[in-house]
Amino acid sequence: MNDRERWDTEYRLKGRLWGRTPHDMPQIAHGQRVLEIGCGNGKTLRAVAASSGEATGIDFSREALYHARHAVQGLQCNLVLGDACALPFRENTFHCIFLWHVLGHIDPSSWSCVVDEIRRALVPKGGLFVRVFSTRDMRCGSGDMVSLMTWRRSGGILTHYFTEDEIIGLVTGMDVNSVTTREWPVRIHGTELRRSEIQAVFEKKG
Repeated sequence: MNDRERWDTEYRLKGRLWGRTPHDMPQIAHGQRVLEIGCGNGKTLRAVAASSGEATGIDFSREALYHARHAVQGLQCNLVLGDACALPFRENTFHCIFLWHVLGHIDPSSWSCVVDEIRRALVPKGGLFVRVFSTRDMRCGSGDMVSLMTWRRSGGILTHYFTEDEIIGLVTGMDVNSVTTREWPVRIHGTELRRSEIQAVFEKKG
């Protein structure tokens, strides 16, 4: 089973995987062209479309897009079945691109390809918003290890955990606007654990 089939199975069995309202949404000027890569069931895409007036979401899972259509109903939103390594858009198309909790689920051998495609699709001075889970997250180390800081968790979903320096080094050819780590506690079965995510903003060179 490949990764696309694994994600289709996850959505088919579990339905809407991601809930709640996304936190700390960046300010997006109305009318800007915005893309979310790996839009999943539309959690973030709905908030993006409501802010910008129109947005595009792309995912390689048909099952994910099925749920996303319901999430963005009533909004100006385009949904595209496609691959982050071969974005079906012209150069200099989008003012902003969201890559939230997606990069960690992509095989590390494809990261540079994804970054190249993002840089191509952004307009000069366009913004890239990245979120990934950090190596300090409570789930880091769970599952079957396949490479450094990369595990396959239940259902075979690939998950990599990052450091801030790793993200900075990965997104080449763009200016770094900010990189921060956000952490918050969760209590599971009476035990307090830690979630930890890295939030980064990059800008395509003019």
